Amino acid sequence: MLEYATQLGIKTERAIDVGCSVGRAVFELARTYKEVVGVDLSESFIEAANTLKRDAQLDYFRKDEGQLGQTLTATIDSAIVRNRTTFRQADACALPPDLVGFD
Repeated sequence: MLEYATQLGIKTERAIDVGCSVGRAVFELARTYKEVVGVDLSESFIEAANTLKRDAQLDYFRKDEGQLGQTLTATIDSAIVRNRTTFRQADACALPPDLVGFD
């Protein structure tokens, strides 16, 4: 996607990911964009994204079957500039008016 945007001459200043979940695409966009905002309705997703932003990792339990599963760790690549990201809880169908001006 980023290569395609570059080919089209689209600026890479500000990006928004509506429905960002825990922020994977937001962090990837932060490799190129100077500011990336992730928006999701789920408070727990936004909390997880902010933990990843702050700590560069997050432990979670993945259920395999019933109560069986394993604890895994999601990590953010150290090459990603995490302070370029912001995460906000909001409804995708009623975004706050200040979320404007994205490339």
